[in-house]
Amino acid sequence: LTAISPIPAVTTTAAAAEAAFPAEPAFAPEPARSTITLWSIARSPLMMGGNLTRTDAFTESLLTNSEVLAVDQQSEGSHQALRTETTAIWLSRPKSGSGYYLAAFNTSNVSQIVTHSWKDLGLEGASFQVRDLWEHKDLGSARRLEVTLKPHSSVLYRLTAPPQDAAQGPGS
Repeated sequence: LTAISPIPAVTTTAAAAEAAFPAEPAFAPEPARSTITLWSIARSPLMMGGNLTRTDAFTESLLTNSEVLAVDQQSEGSHQALRTETTAIWLSRPKSGSGYYLAAFNTSNVSQIVTHSWKDLGLEGASFQVRDLWEHKDLGSARRLEVTLKPHSSVLYRLTAPPQDAAQGPGS
């Protein structure tokens, strides 16, 4: 009997290596971003296997986003705050500073609007300033989480307390 190894034979040429391990991404963009989002909010070790010299721009953007990497490397208290049949919401806190990191996932095959009060998610505060960490964009103040998610997509936000109104004095 001949033993069959689950490990592919070691290749000796670059052409043979490329044939065995093509450079195309294994995931479509939305599931790929959702995977990195989950790994970051769950503070999992981030490792990449592949030919980095042939990485496409989108994959490189997933691996080098400093705001997303900060969630993975500089947060604590990561936990799933809410789970339904079609969504999952994860929270963590920055190790320094205030606020929260929030990841919302659409686990279904159809687009959906995800809406939850901050209280539903266990967050104290009437409103938060919201920053989209993937897009590097401030989204303004929000009194609840409300986001439209494509199938298998996600968002990763930084939530901070809104600035105090300068016109209000103490006790106003």
